[in-house]
Formats: sequence, C-alpha cells, structure tokens
Amino acid sequence: RRVHLCHSDEGAIKVRSFSRDLVLLALVKEFGQSDGVAILVAAVWGRVDLLGVEVQDVFRSTGTIHLLVVSGFHLGALYWVLEKLFVYLLGFSAALRSRNLVVALGSTLSFAGVLVYTCFVGFSPPCVRALFAVFIYIIAKIRSRRLDTRNALLAALLFVNIVWPGAIFEAG
Repeated sequence: RRVHLCHSDEGAIKVRSFSRDLVLLALVKEFGQSDGVAILVAAVWGRVDLLGVEVQDVFRSTGTIHLLVVSGFHLGALYWVLEKLFVYLLGFSAALRSRNLVVALGSTLSFAGVLVYTCFVGFSPPCVRALFAVFIYIIAKIRSRRLDTRNALLAALLFVNIVWPGAIFEAG
C-alpha cells in the first residue's frame, strides 16, 4: 500500500491512497455500479464525483448535498462508536480496570481510528479541525476536566489556521 502526497493549487495536501481505491473497486465488484454504492461511497469518503449528475441534482435541490461532505459530524460519530466499542471490550480486562486505564486506552485507540479515517478521506480542513477538537476532548476526558466546547473549537480553528493559513478561505 503506497500513499502519494501532492500539493494542490490551494496549498492543501491531498492524500491519495491505493488502499482506498482497492476498497472502492471491491464494493463495485460486489454490488455493481449502482446509485446506492455511489451514495454510500460519497457519504463515507466524500467522493461526490462518483455520483451521477441526476443524483447530485436531487441532493442539491433537496438541500442535503452537505451530508455527502466528510466533516466533523463524521469524525465525531466515528469517535463515539469506536470509543464505546473499545471501552466495552477493554472493560473485560481486570488488569486495566484495576489501574483505571480502560477509558484512557479506549479513548486513545478511538483517536487512532479517527486519525486513520482522516488520512483515508484526505485531511480536508473540516476533518483536521474536528480531529484536533476530538484530541482536545480526549485530553480533557483523560485528565478528568470539564470541556469548554467554545474554547475547544477556537483552539481547533487556531491550530488549523497556524498549520494551514489558507484554510480560512475554504468552505467548511
């Protein structure tokens, strides 16, 4: 599996992964080239370019095209599912429970999963912002601190703009 990095005209790093394309080919081989597969791929990977013009027009006319853009909602939902799963599975370990490591380790593993997903979909500014917000949430959770969402969002926005100054002019 090779990953190619290239800079786009906007200065954003686009990640193209052959493994992502292999999964896409496996889906098409298994289920055929249908609108359902294209909608699934668009919703999970943000690949709206695979949708037919008619399907895109339906999403635009109903105002739901934003559901097909990978954003903080996708990362938040994925983190929540992974965290619940890992905390449940790690809860069976008496050694981890006795050291109060279940939540910390479950959160860390969940963050790793969200980081891989962010890499998989291409590190768009909304995803990087959400990834950093999830990171701040995990730090607050592990340290047993109350999270101030406004400060977390502002810190994520500041981080993205320091790393990627042109991000403020991009959609999302």
